[in-house]
Amino acid sequence: MGGGVVPAGIVELKTVPFEELVAYDRQLFPSKRSLFLRHWIEQPESTALGFLKNGYLVGYGVIRSAHTGFRVGPLFANDEQIAEALFQALLAQNPHAPVFLDVPDANLQAIDLVQRYQLQPVSQTARMYNKEIPSLPIYRIFAVTSLELG
Repeated sequence: MGGGVVPAGIVELKTVPFEELVAYDRQLFPSKRSLFLRHWIEQPESTALGFLKNGYLVGYGVIRSAHTGFRVGPLFANDEQIAEALFQALLAQNPHAPVFLDVPDANLQAIDLVQRYQLQPVSQTARMYNKEIPSLPIYRIFAVTSLELG
């Protein structure tokens, strides 16, 4: 499922100061991953978008080519409306192609978002930890970066 419109407030992520992206991402991932992010947002066959509000980054997402269709991840946002705007913009990058994302089931707003777009589950996974569970604002995580990477 692809297609869509690009809502106002959406910018190419590469236009956002990189340290602002790193600081935003650090709120939603348990460790700093600057080098990873640099490569992730610049990977071939992908689009990385941010949402700016009053000049500040309040969400970002990446869509990349996959074996079948495209994968969205991460999709991080301060609220559901920002997440949906980013999701629409990411869908607009690849009209009429299947799109997949890994949604944390603890984020009920993320579940509502994918249900509004009539996305269907194709697999389920469980995340396991060998130490304590990271204290993260799960309500702002609408899709993880990649299940293979965390």
